[in-house]
Amino acid sequence: MRLSRYGQGLRWFFAALLLAGAVGKLADMQGFTEVVASYRVLPGIWAALAAWALAFCEAGFALWLVSGRQLPRAALGVTLLHGVYLGWIALALARGLQLANCGCFGVYWPRPLTLWTLFEDSVLLIAAWALYRAAERARQGVETRPEKWLEKRPKKRPKNGSRSRWEPFSSSALALSVRAPLVACRASPARFSRPAWRRILGSTLDRSCNAVHVRS
Repeated sequence: MRLSRYGQGLRWFFAALLLAGAVGKLADMQGFTEVVASYRVLPGIWAALAAWALAFCEAGFALWLVSGRQLPRAALGVTLLHGVYLGWIALALARGLQLANCGCFGVYWPRPLTLWTLFEDSVLLIAAWALYRAAERARQGVETRPEKWLEKRPKKRPKNGSRSRWEPFSSSALALSVRAPLVACRASPARFSRPAWRRILGSTLDRSCNAVHVRS
């Protein structure tokens, strides 16, 4: 399975981001547990369990992306994880909580919880879904490079090997039908007056129309 360029970029971006977040959380688990408890969603021991679970999930998904095995499942897990983060942040903002640290990297690099944080997680969720789609296409053997989409595709012929009903009026057939009377007129101009030329052209078009009716 081979990812496209933008798929590889998303893969390594999320691997680095999740690994940095996991290291920051695991470096001070007591502080990160307090950050999780400050959201006021899980009480007591459940906040500590959630903190450890989030830290190990981020580390596990980062190593999974680096390994490159079963990338669609890994990307789907990353998408679900960021969906949980987005819902967590949206719920806190809806309740009017004002937090000095959102906890994205544990107690390190503290940033306040604002609408900008919600926007960032929304973008990350979309990017994670794009990584999943790219990995799924690569697994199915579908090319995902944008330049392939712009290539001109060959025209499809009708099924069952049948020919088009307008094939008698192709450029070569029409040129041959018109050129034959011209050659005859140039060979003996005295024998072909203007009415004779009209009769020859009319008979040629009649034969072409009859061929169309026979083929249809």
